[in-house]
Amino acid sequence: MPGNRRIGLKELAGLCRRVGLSIDAGLDDRTIWQREAERARPSIRRQVGVVRDAIGHGESVTKAFAETGNFFPPLVREMIHAGEMSGKLAHVLTRLADHYEHQLRLRRMLLAGIAWPMIQLIAAIGVVGLLIYVMGVIGSTDMLGFGLIGGSGVLIYAGIVGGVAMALWMIVRAVLLGAAWTRPVGQLLLKAPVFGSSLTTLALARLTWTLHLMLDAAIDLRRLLPIALRSSGHPQYIGATDAIVADIQAGRSLHDALRRTGVFPHDFLQSLEVAEESGRMVESMGHLSQQYEEKARAAFGVLSVATGFAVWALVALLIIGLIFRLASVYIGILNDAANF
Repeated sequence: MPGNRRIGLKELAGLCRRVGLSIDAGLDDRTIWQREAERARPSIRRQVGVVRDAIGHGESVTKAFAETGNFFPPLVREMIHAGEMSGKLAHVLTRLADHYEHQLRLRRMLLAGIAWPMIQLIAAIGVVGLLIYVMGVIGSTDMLGFGLIGGSGVLIYAGIVGGVAMALWMIVRAVLLGAAWTRPVGQLLLKAPVFGSSLTTLALARLTWTLHLMLDAAIDLRRLLPIALRSSGHPQYIGATDAIVADIQAGRSLHDALRRTGVFPHDFLQSLEVAEESGRMVESMGHLSQQYEEKARAAFGVLSVATGFAVWALVALLIIGLIFRLASVYIGILNDAANF
């Protein structure tokens, strides 16, 4: 079985879009996946080949995707199964493509908001490295107090910065993939001003969208909920999964089961209660999903601004600390000269 590396959002959105359109055009599965394997990028070619080979041997698309391990998200695998069972696979794949393209747009919005502060941070880190090198050229004084001087000091400094950057990237990557060990990090972010409310809004947007799509595909609620809650990426919602499923199995309504956890916002629960009592759960969940999608766009705007300010604050602290350190060194030199 292929490794457990996860497909990227861009490749996933494109794949869902192309396959959905091909099915809608009447092409058979073998032809579709043969074409996908031929045109696939090197990063996903092996796993797409696994799907092609399995379908070529007569397996269903659901079983073919299962052969790739965790390469495709659980939501995609579950929705493909529901699409095959209901005969709506083309529609399901198109909706998945819409979802992941929307996630890409939000991610680009965040990156655009923090691009300039990140450039400033990189410049500030570069200035520190330059000072370490210059101090080694003009003398052997450790002006910055880091114990790093000259070219060798710059190499050590670059290694430290690179290691920290790699560690941060791995943490961010793990958070995006929903790794269990990152949940304490998520809990801390949820308690942070501005970040907490924005992340909760984004989680509810993902949750309502997933619930709508899965209800529309007529997936059993008990099977649906764990995947929908996990898709939210919200640590508290994910942690309440077992209790919610147990309440549903005991005959409680969805809004009541969610309310008993004490972690869902009141306005969301009210909207969900109205949707259930109206008897038009799929349509109502669709409207609720659209509302939270609009809120998610606004939340991402706030989140990008807040992240930008956080990076600017880090740059300011770095520069101020550097100024005070240099000032203290020069004051010490002047005092030594005065006492000589």
